Amino acid sequence: MINFCCDDVYCNVSMDWLEEEWLFVYDEYSEKWWPTLKSFSDYEAQEESFKIECQRKKLDPESQKRHHDVRILPYPTCTRHQAVPDDDGWGDFSSIYPNTEQVRFIDYCYDESVNFKLWTVDCAPTDSFYIIGINVFHHDFDYFSEISKTAFSRLKANEINVLFFYDEADCPLEIKKSLSQLCQKHGIDNNRIYFISNNTYADNLKNFYYFFDDELLYRRSRQSDNSDIIPYHENKRDKRFTALVRIDRPWRAYFMANLWERRLHENGYFSYNRIPEEGSYENLNPFQEKLLTKDENLINNFLDSGPFKADSLSDDEHNNFEFLNENHFENSYCNFVVETYFANPEENTYGRGITEKILKPICHNQFFVVVGPPHTLKKLHELGYKTFGRYIDESYDDIEDNETRMEAVIKLCSEIAAMSLDDIHDLYLSLKPEITHNSKLFFSSKAPRLTNIINKLTNEN
Repeated sequence: MINFCCDDVYCNVSMDWLEEEWLFVYDEYSEKWWPTLKSFSDYEAQEESFKIECQRKKLDPESQKRHHDVRILPYPTCTRHQAVPDDDGWGDFSSIYPNTEQVRFIDYCYDESVNFKLWTVDCAPTDSFYIIGINVFHHDFDYFSEISKTAFSRLKANEINVLFFYDEADCPLEIKKSLSQLCQKHGIDNNRIYFISNNTYADNLKNFYYFFDDELLYRRSRQSDNSDIIPYHENKRDKRFTALVRIDRPWRAYFMANLWERRLHENGYFSYNRIPEEGSYENLNPFQEKLLTKDENLINNFLDSGPFKADSLSDDEHNNFEFLNENHFENSYCNFVVETYFANPEENTYGRGITEKILKPICHNQFFVVVGPPHTLKKLHELGYKTFGRYIDESYDDIEDNETRMEAVIKLCSEIAAMSLDDIHDLYLSLKPEITHNSKLFFSSKAPRLTNIINKLTNEN
């Protein structure tokens, strides 16, 4: 069990409304000889034997809270924005500097019934974790000067820890350096600072931990009542592959241009929307410069021929978990997952992050090839997922040289895209054990993922 703390808490359900709902249910289903109750306080004043009977019949307040998924949640910390839950400004924390936000990890613990306690920082037990959710990490921002006076005082006195939760894959080594400098500035014990990151390299650093946030976030979005999930099916499909790119980056353009040059884009759901990323063609690393030099004409011709569309969704809809074009998954066999980054993590400042782009074919029962950093498949294996090396050449995942890996991925994807519909259908059927395993694992309980992180935090604290 772990103790989290924050400056203030709120309830996701109005307690006045909940009390009224509970009293209605109690009056409707209670035994005739039971006492008349008018409030939660009246219930608490009753004899223990009566409370046990209420609990047995699920007529106690706690049963009503569970029925309505009542959650006590931390109000965002280290923020300059103020808002009231459910008001228009409540969703603006992450977009207002310093871009701190609610900590989703707490919601995940509620989802999976993982035990924890949440305190306000003034009364939290010693060694509790004061939680700060981050949407963007700013290396020039003094996080410790922006936490509450009570939290700062208790941190300086070595009474509490600070736990950052960050769902992006910025280089954790650079983040650790920045936080260490802030600790030195304020006289804070660096061992009191913990960080959860969506970057796989985090596990190599003291008090830093990798957590596959997108896995739980995308799973939550798919479990909502109105979400579409494409089941495994053995009907023949019209398209060999799906390859979707929203943001233009040099290496993405190079990969997609090679499929386009071979006219293989006609065999799949092929999209390159050319949404510009500021500076994406400036300050290029050696790998990107080499690609542009090697096939500049090909890339320019490809970009000039675009944009390429695979549907009629807007850019905002493409960037929203909730929107799904079913045909992209139900009517094609393989997904060419063009990840956020490609370069070997040791050669850039971003590191390796696995995103929802990989989770979409996993969730919706496709096999896939990852156009991304080396050892991505290896990390998926560590997380329990299976890939498709029984029938396709996945040696590209072991190639650390970026250019060589890119050519290997292009070769493999070109071969898959050029297959006859009959052959790729047979391949898909052969890969059924891996495909269905992945979908089942994706929707399975993620309590072990959460308890693993919690055990690391509490054992090292």
